[in-house]
Amino acid sequence: MTDRTHDKTLLAILPKPMGDVVLCTPALRYLKQALPGYRVAWMGGRVAGDLLRGLEWAEVFYDRQGNVYWKRDDWEDRACRGFDGIVMFSNSFRTAWQAWRVGGKKRIGYQRDGRSCLLTDGVAVPRMVGGNLPVSMIDYYGHLAERTAGVLGGDVDIPLDSKLELAVGREGQAEIEALEQGWQLQPDDKLAGLVVGGAFGPSKLWPAERYGELADWLTEEGFKPILIVAPDEVGIAQEVVRQAKSRLYTLSESPVSLHGLKALIQRCRLMAGNDTGPAHIAAAFGVPMVTLFGPTDPRWTATDYTGEARLRVNVDCGPCQQKQCVTDHRCLLQLRVADVQQAVRKVLTDSHKMQWNSDQPVDERFSVYQERYRSLADDQGVIHKQFYPRLKREGLDHLEGVFRYQQGEALTKPGLGYRERIRIELNTDKADPVVIYLKRFGRPPLKERIGRYLTHRTPLAIGAYDFSMAQRLARIGVAVPRPIAWGGDYDGWGERRSFAMIEELPRGQALSRLLSGEEPDRHGYRLLEDKRELTRQLARLAAEMHGGGYCHRDLYLCHVFLCKDRQDEEFLALIDLQRVFQPRYNFWRWRVKDLSQLCYSARQFASRTEMMRFMHDYLERNRLDQEDKKLVRAVYAKARRIEKRQLRKQREQQSR
Repeated sequence: MTDRTHDKTLLAILPKPMGDVVLCTPALRYLKQALPGYRVAWMGGRVAGDLLRGLEWAEVFYDRQGNVYWKRDDWEDRACRGFDGIVMFSNSFRTAWQAWRVGGKKRIGYQRDGRSCLLTDGVAVPRMVGGNLPVSMIDYYGHLAERTAGVLGGDVDIPLDSKLELAVGREGQAEIEALEQGWQLQPDDKLAGLVVGGAFGPSKLWPAERYGELADWLTEEGFKPILIVAPDEVGIAQEVVRQAKSRLYTLSESPVSLHGLKALIQRCRLMAGNDTGPAHIAAAFGVPMVTLFGPTDPRWTATDYTGEARLRVNVDCGPCQQKQCVTDHRCLLQLRVADVQQAVRKVLTDSHKMQWNSDQPVDERFSVYQERYRSLADDQGVIHKQFYPRLKREGLDHLEGVFRYQQGEALTKPGLGYRERIRIELNTDKADPVVIYLKRFGRPPLKERIGRYLTHRTPLAIGAYDFSMAQRLARIGVAVPRPIAWGGDYDGWGERRSFAMIEELPRGQALSRLLSGEEPDRHGYRLLEDKRELTRQLARLAAEMHGGGYCHRDLYLCHVFLCKDRQDEEFLALIDLQRVFQPRYNFWRWRVKDLSQLCYSARQFASRTEMMRFMHDYLERNRLDQEDKKLVRAVYAKARRIEKRQLRKQREQQSR
């Protein structure tokens, strides 16, 4: 046996949920690759121990009490203590307390749940205004692994591969062979796993009658449907069996161990069902899959697996992250069996294209639930994952690099003060040029900081506010520029500096310039020739923003852009998001101000009839009641006051 008594040792404390353990496997593999001089041990529950058995990235697995659950042959039997480093993928305070008691020289973990004082090297949680930013757990754990490699002197230049990975042992294969014999299945039978349950709660469950209808359709397509349920989900499985007309195989009648479950999922030709741990196991084995999302945010479990179709309906109350639905379960009830059937056909047709691709192109239009973000290299902000390699080459992947950056086109504008605006064009050989705008902010004046508090704005960095508002508005259906990154730092006086990066809107021009004829290629936009549709879309933009409880301090046409994507589909987008806020009081006043600013800036291009049509579209009514008429009168009166004020300012400037 090789003498390893002087090797350095690293302990990785694993998360508890089954799905999180699977999503942690890329980070565990990275640790073994980036720290070749370390012997790696894992600690977790028995579920994690059975899931990860067979992988070659650890010498020993300890249970939560420090007892050896399984080990490699050349690992010395010794007490679970005295590690050179401990990385905590579990977020609990108890985990940090346990790591402190074990005696790790370096204790690395996320600064959350009141455990920062127990960490020697804390890592900031990705944040935006109003709470944590939903990031994929693959990226969440991966960034922690990268920071661990940096703290322990590892090779930080190794790229982190996001591929999920599991192994099936002999005991699992033997168990599934016995199960197939009991079910009288043949080796060439096409198995389809249906994940009909979920430990999260009943709000995550698709109706049993729809699973029954889907199972009948799969049977007609030549599949053998298998209901994959936990031991405590017998009732759910029985209801699906009762609803189905064809024969179903269910694990509630023939339970298997976790080893057998891995082997069974690996044997399947298709997986469909709720967003749960078995779905992540299927991704690890490269099984074509269709995942249904209801109350949970799909960004938390996003992967780079191209063999998965993710189905979700955008509802005003979701994603709520609630275990019990407090409304009518509309997020899942609006997912039809036909939608799942169509997705199944797609993943089976594209099965030859299935791969793990971490460099997938992003759509031209910002879609909040399809974007991937990760932490900056120095933890002082977040950055879009697909843009990260390009920005890293420019030195823009960390806060100091952003503020040292001297290239790009500086954009001057009156009244910027402590702000800078830089236009940056990123050119690569493999992708189209990308234009982003970098906004750098110095320390805000005391008067502005006080004003931000008084108007109920966030105490976080100004760059974070820009980034967060783009996320919030996109969630309620308002088109905005794609936020790329934000970062900032603080001192004893509060915010010291911050930045925000946003992507340029696709072929976008200010609506005021297009309508006034200042833009020479204005004839390329169809909406300019269809004023009725343009009015309707402008009214919808304002209604969606106000319906979400947000207002814009300067909602003039110069802050509304007419854009065109690759499919030549035209849409209106809102810019200057620093001026967007959510008033807690007197919402009526701010709404009147927004609408009057639109009316004032459109007075040269629209007749009074078109303005009234705008109000009808905004209110979604053919006939206005007394409250609606009151709003219209207030908007017109405010627009006249704005016009008088502007005329007075022009006369004063001319007199000077």
